[in-house]
This record gives sequence, structure tokens and C-alpha cells, in this order.
Amino acid sequence: MRIHSFEHAAFEGLGNIADWVCSRGYQQSATRFYEESACLPALSDFDMLLVMGGPMAVYEADKFSWMRSELDFIRTAIEANKLVVGICLGAQLISAALGAAVKSQNFREIGWFPVTLSRAGVASEAFRNFPAEFAALHWHGDTFDLPIGAKLLASSAACRHQAYQVGDRVFCFQFHLDFTEESVRSLMSHCPSDMTSSEFVQAPGEILRGDEDFDGLRRSMYLLLDNIVECRQKSA
Repeated sequence: MRIHSFEHAAFEGLGNIADWVCSRGYQQSATRFYEESACLPALSDFDMLLVMGGPMAVYEADKFSWMRSELDFIRTAIEANKLVVGICLGAQLISAALGAAVKSQNFREIGWFPVTLSRAGVASEAFRNFPAEFAALHWHGDTFDLPIGAKLLASSAACRHQAYQVGDRVFCFQFHLDFTEESVRSLMSHCPSDMTSSEFVQAPGEILRGDEDFDGLRRSMYLLLDNIVECRQKSA
């Protein structure tokens, strides 16, 4: 499995996904849009496109010289039947590439909040062996409409559209299972203004509450990605 990642901020990388790639013996390459040397891959260079998070907004694409090219490439990869997975901003970018609206949620969701699977989520191969409700980390203030043909897989109290899939090749997740403690500390350092107290924004101490929580995220992330890869292989 050859995995190519799109990364948007130096302080927000792959998190525990980097360890998953190594542990499975997969190949990994990246386009880091924050680097001047960033370039897009050829479609033949990868099997999975992994679109990661970042602090920017899709509806402010004109502020970022690379974003429209990224959206066009995501659309092309989907049309080429590549496996495409998005997390947070990545899910929003994929949604926009598929013609769905991305907009401000008017409040932030930051911290540990449960995610509940829909009936489609319980039935989805992506969430095989997941409980109907599980803990996830969140760090976002935007949300997306569902693209045409998408199945809603999961929701939270603050955000209805937490996960969806289109067919068996496109999977999008607003929540984070990829975060490590280092990931969260980095975001707290670089985005302190996001931490304004509100109903769905937890205090730093609540978020950094123990290694066991991050170990659980890692196990969930590995399971989710393994399930998605297996789903893709079955349909190949």
C-alpha cells in the first residue's frame, strides 16, 4: 500500500498515523503545502490519498495559493477511483471537491466528546469492531454539508456531520483519532485563540488528561485505517 498525504501546517502532521504506516510496512510520501517546494504527485504514485488537517478554512481558498489546485487534485483522484481519506480540514476539502458546502459552525468543538455511529455507521466496514459510541478528540470550528451520494456514519452533540463515506473509496472524518499528546500540545501552542472557553471547548487540563486516552485513540485510529484498507482491497 502506497500512501500519499496532503499536509497543511508544519505543526499539524500525521500524528499516530505515521506509526501505523511504519507498523504495516506501507510506503509513505507527502505533499506539504506549507513548503515552497511542495508539488503534487502523479496519480500512479499512490494507492491511498490521505488529506490531513490544518487551521485554514476552505471557504477562504483565495488566501492560499495552493488550495484550488489541491481541490482539483482531490476531485481527480476520486474520479480515478483512488482510496481517499480526509481528517478535519481534509474532510472539509474533500466535501468541497465533491460539491458540498463548507461553512463556519459559529462555535468551536475542542476536546474529548463522544461520537455516535448512525445505523449506516454501525453497518459500515470502516467501523467494524467499533462500539456504537466511542471517545474522540475534536478541534474545529467549521462543518460541511454531505455530498451527493454520501452516507452519514457518525455524529456528535455539537456537530451532526462527523463522518461519512461515498461508495467504498471515499471516507471523511471531522473528528480526530490521529492526535497524539504532542499533536495537541502543538495545536495549543500555535492556536491559543481557539481555546476560548465555551460549551464545547474544554480546558487544556481536561484535554491532556492521561496517556491511556491517547493510547485508546491510537488503537481506534489503527483499527479504522485497517478496516478502510481491507474494504478497499475487497472491492479492488
